[in-house]
Amino acid sequence: MAENIENNNQPADKKEAPITIRDIVDFVLFNWYWFALSIIVFIGLGVAYALSRQPVYRSSAMILVDEKYNRSSNSDITTGFMPGSTMFRPNSGVEDELLIMGSRTIMEQVVQDLDANIWYSSKGRFRAEPIYAPDAPVRLFADTIRMPYAVRIQQIDGDRFTAALEYRLPGARRKSVRMIEATFGETIRDTTVGVFRILQQHMTVEPQGKGEIVTVAVAPVRNVAENYARRLNVAQAQKMSDVVNVSFNSNLPQQAAEVVNRLIAVYNQDAMETKRETARATLNFIDERLQSVAVELGDVDAAIERFKSQNSAVDITYEAGLSLQTVRDYENQLLATEIQIEMLNAIAEILESDSVGILPVNIGIQDQALSSAIDQYNELIIEKMRLGPNISDNNPIIKDINTQISSMQSALKESFNALRIQQESLQKQLSRITQKVHTIPSLERETVSIERDQEVKATLYAFLLNKREETALSLVATTPVAQVIDAAIVDPLPVAPRRSLIVLIFMIIGALLPAVIIYLIEQMRTKVSSVGEVEKTLQVPIIGAIPSKTSGMHDDKIVAPNSRDVITEAFRMVRTNLDFTMPQGGKVIMVTSSLPGEGKSFVSINLSLTLGIAGKRVLLVDLDLRKASLSERISGRRQTRGLVNYLVKREEDLDKLISHNAMQNVDVLYVGVIPPNPAELLMSDNMAATFEELRRMYDYVVVDTPPVGLITDTMLINRVADLTVFSVRVGHTLKRNLLGINAMNERKVLHNLNVIITDIGAARSYTRESTTYGYGYGYGYGYGYGYGYGYGYGYGQDKKMSLRTRIKIFRKKLKKRREKRY
Repeated sequence: MAENIENNNQPADKKEAPITIRDIVDFVLFNWYWFALSIIVFIGLGVAYALSRQPVYRSSAMILVDEKYNRSSNSDITTGFMPGSTMFRPNSGVEDELLIMGSRTIMEQVVQDLDANIWYSSKGRFRAEPIYAPDAPVRLFADTIRMPYAVRIQQIDGDRFTAALEYRLPGARRKSVRMIEATFGETIRDTTVGVFRILQQHMTVEPQGKGEIVTVAVAPVRNVAENYARRLNVAQAQKMSDVVNVSFNSNLPQQAAEVVNRLIAVYNQDAMETKRETARATLNFIDERLQSVAVELGDVDAAIERFKSQNSAVDITYEAGLSLQTVRDYENQLLATEIQIEMLNAIAEILESDSVGILPVNIGIQDQALSSAIDQYNELIIEKMRLGPNISDNNPIIKDINTQISSMQSALKESFNALRIQQESLQKQLSRITQKVHTIPSLERETVSIERDQEVKATLYAFLLNKREETALSLVATTPVAQVIDAAIVDPLPVAPRRSLIVLIFMIIGALLPAVIIYLIEQMRTKVSSVGEVEKTLQVPIIGAIPSKTSGMHDDKIVAPNSRDVITEAFRMVRTNLDFTMPQGGKVIMVTSSLPGEGKSFVSINLSLTLGIAGKRVLLVDLDLRKASLSERISGRRQTRGLVNYLVKREEDLDKLISHNAMQNVDVLYVGVIPPNPAELLMSDNMAATFEELRRMYDYVVVDTPPVGLITDTMLINRVADLTVFSVRVGHTLKRNLLGINAMNERKVLHNLNVIITDIGAARSYTRESTTYGYGYGYGYGYGYGYGYGYGYGYGQDKKMSLRTRIKIFRKKLKKRREKRY
């Protein structure tokens, strides 16, 4: 046990415990009236706000957008002519069409068609009630709108009406109001707001009705279109789908459906008109290109005709083959002629020689006449040789033969010359044809180029003719781009405001607001407000917590022998804890505080009484030499004889200065005369000697001292004390002073420092500890002995225990059982 006591006197490291659900529940239950009041108020505000909001209706339609239609590619006349060009465009133009459908331009046309920039409303109980235009008693037609304005019709008398025209000039803070009296159907020309007419449709009020009948608000079409475009929702039903959902929110269900349906119609009309304009522009372009291509095609045909005429060719390829065959024929003929000439050259050598001989035959001479001539020549030579060499040349036969041979030689030589002429002719023909063959590739290349140009022009001309027919057909048969699957219908159930959700949000705000306000107050306060705060901040042993005085407790002397109130029980617990915290042989207990009014004198008196009723010899000493107020608290008057008289040697007998049995079983030693030099008296040797004498006379000496934060007297007194009790009063002690207590404990300025918390019922009204009159005395030391909370309960108190108290005690017992179990 001694070891435990030693450990308990050491300051423990206090870690802030996490906030549990039980803490939150206790906090809410204790402050239930604040939360209930806040929730009730905010629920009322939420209901009022929900009722003040106009209902919002949503109407939606489902359409199928033609994925083949794309404004950016529809005008491309090369579609189909260049099939590969589609790979450079998106697979579907639906995304672009969604943007166009929700554009301000389309919405402006919708607003203009429906006169949606003019609203009708009547005054309701909580808000302005919108009126569907066909159901309104009047109808306004605006010819010119210069700025937003409102016409509040206040009286109708037959075909005349009285109205207030309201508008706000640019830069003006207040609205301008001007009264109008006019006839229904009369054109009202106002230089400020514009030109408009009001017609009477049907009356839902009495003709002589007073007050505001209907309000007509007018705004420029562009402003309304921008607002409607933001409220419009156009989205694909699924990713990469051509089905599109179109929805719109409005205060009137009929208007919501009209806007959606009209939007689809305007979009289709715009898309079809775009198709027609594209088709007309394409048709004009095709006609121009057809004329141009026709001229170019005619020029190409004429060029081909001139080329063939100039080159005497109809079919260059055929003529090229024919020329090559002719070249080969001429080459063969020339070769044969050259061979004949070679042979004839051999024969010519024989003929030109002096000797006459037989010419060779069958040597491949193809000329039959020449071959026959050679045969005749050989026959003459043979005939001459048969006649013999002895026959004279003058012989008529020989002479005739020689004449024939000479004639035949001349004929052969002429044949030889004819062959040479033929050879030259063949060479010339071959050279000419060869040159022509050499020119054929360039002619063929030019022919191919011209024919290719002709083919391109012809293909382009045919394509343009085909495209012209397609464009003309699309111009006549233009189909809508958006096919309506589900048209927008009037939904009588509003989608907003969600009144239950609004009320719930306001209720949540009402539930959170008290906690936020309490938290802010908690952050701004400067004084100690709860026992838990002291526990979290201090690193000093806490020996007890004293509840606040209840009604009827006006005296500082609360503790009595047979009393069972909560304060008496609290001091009894303090007395028990003092037995474990008092050093061995210690008797002097010094009670102090940081500032006046923190309950140190109250603690001194009742602690002395508690020790006294336990049968101890107890002396209460007032050592506040500067104030000396303890005598007035105990005896009701100022005492002039006391400790100071003994210290200054005016009195020799200390026992005569003590007021014996001034309180129940407690003696009191007052200050007496207030000295001019209190610090010097406290430092004197007489001070130490006096307390040594008091130790021998009493079991306990309780010393009431000045506050430690103002003067040095307490530090001087502490040298004779065995234990220091520091009083911390809830609602009075500054939070920063708790840090000072920790510092004094760390520096060991005060002997055996302990803390007692007083006036714990003065905690803030929103903290649960304001009704917790118990404290785990010996908290952190293990010496509570099961007293727990709620002192006085179970001790035969006079008042009947309340149901709330019984529930608390039951919860505490369950908690202790769980702690023992675990």
